[in-house]
Amino acid sequence: MKSIVKIALLVSCLFVAIYAKGELQSDGIAPQNPVGVDNWAAGAASKRKVPCPSRSGAIENNFNQDGFPCPTWDNENTVVFPGNGPVVQPLDANIQNQFVDNVLVQDKQNPNFNTLVGMAFTDNTNELFINAKAGYVFKYNMNTGALTQWLNIADQVHNAGDFGLLGIEVNKDFSNNPYVYLVYAVTSLAGPDDDMNAISYLRVIRVTQAGGVGDTGSIVTLVGKDKTDAPPLCSSTHAGGAVAMGLDGTLLITFGEGGHFDTDVMDFGQPLTDRYPYDEQCKVHFPGQNMGAFRAQSFNSLGGKLLRIDPTNGKGICPDNANAAARKWNMNPFCDGNSASIPSRIYALGMRNPYSMNVRPLRQGEITDGGPGVIYYGEVGLGSFEEVNAVYQGGLNFGWPCWEGPRPMAGYRDSPMNDFNAFPDLVRPIDQAGNTFSCPKFYTDVVTQHPTFYWARYTPGMWGLYGEQYFMGAGFVGNCVGGVGFYTGTSYPDSFKNRVFVLDYGAGWIKSLKMGDASPYIDVYQSIQDFRPQSGTPIVSLESNPMTGDICYLAILAAEVHCISYAPQVTIPTVVISSNTTVGDAPLYVGFSSDGTFDRTNAAINFIAWNFGDNTPIAVDPNPSHVFTQRGVYNVTCTVGNANFNTSKFITITIDGSHAPIITVLSPAPNGQFGYYDKVKTNYFAATAQGVAPFKYYWDTIMVHFNHYHPESYISNVANFSVTADGMGASSHIGTRINFLITLRVTDARNKSSTTFVRLSEDDWETAYGNNAPAASFIVGGINNPTSGQFVRFDATSSTDLDLDFLSYAWDFGDGYVQNFSPSASQVTTSHAYKQPGTYTVQLSVADNWGAINKISKTVTIGQGWMQNPLIVNGFPTPSGQVPGTFVPYDPQTNGGESNTNGNGSTNGNGNGSQTGGGNTQPNNNGNGSESGTLGVSRSSATSISTSFALVLVCLAIFLQ
Repeated sequence: MKSIVKIALLVSCLFVAIYAKGELQSDGIAPQNPVGVDNWAAGAASKRKVPCPSRSGAIENNFNQDGFPCPTWDNENTVVFPGNGPVVQPLDANIQNQFVDNVLVQDKQNPNFNTLVGMAFTDNTNELFINAKAGYVFKYNMNTGALTQWLNIADQVHNAGDFGLLGIEVNKDFSNNPYVYLVYAVTSLAGPDDDMNAISYLRVIRVTQAGGVGDTGSIVTLVGKDKTDAPPLCSSTHAGGAVAMGLDGTLLITFGEGGHFDTDVMDFGQPLTDRYPYDEQCKVHFPGQNMGAFRAQSFNSLGGKLLRIDPTNGKGICPDNANAAARKWNMNPFCDGNSASIPSRIYALGMRNPYSMNVRPLRQGEITDGGPGVIYYGEVGLGSFEEVNAVYQGGLNFGWPCWEGPRPMAGYRDSPMNDFNAFPDLVRPIDQAGNTFSCPKFYTDVVTQHPTFYWARYTPGMWGLYGEQYFMGAGFVGNCVGGVGFYTGTSYPDSFKNRVFVLDYGAGWIKSLKMGDASPYIDVYQSIQDFRPQSGTPIVSLESNPMTGDICYLAILAAEVHCISYAPQVTIPTVVISSNTTVGDAPLYVGFSSDGTFDRTNAAINFIAWNFGDNTPIAVDPNPSHVFTQRGVYNVTCTVGNANFNTSKFITITIDGSHAPIITVLSPAPNGQFGYYDKVKTNYFAATAQGVAPFKYYWDTIMVHFNHYHPESYISNVANFSVTADGMGASSHIGTRINFLITLRVTDARNKSSTTFVRLSEDDWETAYGNNAPAASFIVGGINNPTSGQFVRFDATSSTDLDLDFLSYAWDFGDGYVQNFSPSASQVTTSHAYKQPGTYTVQLSVADNWGAINKISKTVTIGQGWMQNPLIVNGFPTPSGQVPGTFVPYDPQTNGGESNTNGNGSTNGNGNGSQTGGGNTQPNNNGNGSESGTLGVSRSSATSISTSFALVLVCLAIFLQ
């Protein structure tokens, strides 16, 4: 039987390859009908069996009688809605410079505060709840700056691959209803929990706060009491897992279809045990649901659906649910007399991997009328497009897996497995009437929703998975929608009012969508605009801070919460500092750096001063070095001043008799290799550490897939272990561009940590598939005609890679200072202050995952400035002969200034310990992390700064733990 299936799969692959290569190119975007108007499946015959209408309204006489969609939508080049695709509008530079990206929360000392994937603000307690993928929930008090671990359910969570504790929401009126809702993958049903391909399912729980923390005794399971009441997870991804409260108080959850995303063989539920060893167990644990991606269309599965349930009991919003009737909620669209049934809980369907979701705030004059409001969710695509969809009413179908973006999904459309007679053993999806179906019937009989907005994954000249080339000429690409949110404040310019904000995890950008101004076009896309430039650093989740209305996001690997504020009247420099070490024994040589510091309005910097905290003279120097001769704990403060403000950050240096852990990686060797198809070869991982024992080890095997990370594809907490390529998740991405970034964090008995990394690449990838080197490019910005002591800004976001690989950046500033490649900091943008006038050659090196490097150089000319033999008078710097009277050395006993946001400081620097590999220990000159915090901001005059100007400005560089 297995041989027959394999032959059938081979025939399927050949059929798809031959048929799909004939797909024609398209350069446009399809129109969006007003809400409430049927939008027939693009390019397909409608239920009325009329010829296919083209996007420009013409009737094409090429209706296909074989059940496949008409080809007109791929064949047409005259589309003009809106224009030739959603050409992104740049944000005005003057407005862009008024936005400040602040770190709201960080804690580098707590190992559990790591790989953050979700957050939820309370509405009346000024608190923020944050969930870490491994199974921890944290609560941050925005009034006091206290960060506490609120809940630990790590022993219940299947934390491998894309799974873990995925979603979090808090109840409305939280002070009186202190409930927190969580979505997570439960521990494995088949296969070990550290295997990303193990079989599992999703669970939704409600936890009550008691005594300021989560009460484990209060947990109520709303969905997933057992495997019969849950969406299956029969792959390494496609969990979805977003959760939000509707405007009516109902609970909304998005579930992925839990299927494989292989691009050579589509997932109809057929076992692929040569790649996924537990595939046969899916039908054992989930009988009747073993249909792969088609769970998204089946009414006997919660997979691939948007659920709307009662937050008290998990039942659907249906007439037989007493709460629904009492609260006069609008009923769900598929109620069947049993509010606990699968159909009764479904609000919308046809979803692949709906990872992010939020409910649109009401416009002026809108009412909920007993409904949840308009639900926006982000749909992570497979082959061609990413989508943002507005669920404006119950019962909508978004088409997966037969549709992706505005077009048929070629791999599923053309698969011979659609043929019931040729594949009689496959489980088929069941519609509401109880009938089975597949894509051909779906195209002719099912009305689906056109995406509210979508973008292409392709750059010019890049061919897609099935021969298509859906490059839209939009001026941007992305490949993993990771957040959708709404601005709710009043401080942003009026043009941002009612905009939808969208985040792409792979590309690292945030953009805003202008929607219609009035009904019925409120949820109809009009135009797109840049907001946060591409950073090259993984970011997820978009939420609005209710205290300020500001848009906030998570730096997933850096374990930071960022919020973007608009401050047009404030010209405070943004200070970024780092050091090459933070711990050791006297005498300890420490190098400090302010590279990355900038003034967003390009105002002139008057001085950069360092107080080392050990009663030695203050150094006026962008990048000084210092020798600490006595044991102790020193807060080293860097103060940067312009004409209006001085702002300070500090780094804590601990001289206690021993260095941070020195890591020696014994295996694998740097730039080692693994094999996709090798089921026997074992990859060995081994390391030793020197320092203050005992040591704790944390290995994170991060799969790098094109330009985005899959963190914790495999994790281990021991010094030495072995795992196959399958165990690391390679088989889940077979045939695609992947390699691995292996990070190791070692923590000693004093809770001091170091981090190192190595990379693994697939055997003979370049020989088999080829690799294009990146195209390096950068611009020089900052103050006009820079002089010594002024920060010159360098921006490499214009660098590109035809293969869409993850890029790393290194800078040589031409004066002896460099920023080396780092897995923890993108460095796509940076800055540097030169100490002496002259002409310098700046070289940018851009590297992709596979080691291909491209370099480009430019010259910068630095004039004579204040940075010239600075005077030291009474311990104060005296640039321009004036003593800045509000600059006071930091004394933790007498001058609290403003404490850092979490009370624990932040890890800063371009690395975190020693960068080692292959048994050779090499000290990392880019630093082993710097504990730092923000002291505060003061006016340069004697007048103290008002509270409204006391912005918390901390490091913009994002660092991997």
